[in-house]
Amino acid sequence: MPGVCSRGVRPTLTQPRGTVHQSILLLASDRQSARAVTDILSRAGHAVPTVATGEELVREAGRYGLLILDGVPAGSTAASIIAEVRATPSLTSTPILAIAQSDSLDERIEFLEAGAGDR
Repeated sequence: MPGVCSRGVRPTLTQPRGTVHQSILLLASDRQSARAVTDILSRAGHAVPTVATGEELVREAGRYGLLILDGVPAGSTAASIIAEVRATPSLTSTPILAIAQSDSLDERIEFLEAGAGDR
């Protein structure tokens, strides 16, 4: 069912009045996916800066409350970027949302083992 997460709940694009918007940093592998994610999140009131490399993500991550990986640049893997974030002491509890590029269970397990969250 399109637009419904694995728990059967439809994600919302708006937040109640008075809600504090979380700061979000996006790593996207291409402009089209970056635009799609930022468009959705901006409608919910979030400003979503985008970086193009894992190094930029790690360098800037401390300023944000949520990191989103939507594809990674050639020569990198999402798991290696997640592991690098988790190896930084000040970032061990920063939530990371890694968007899988396939339906592969192995890819999802790799993300979790590297330190991405499962919620």
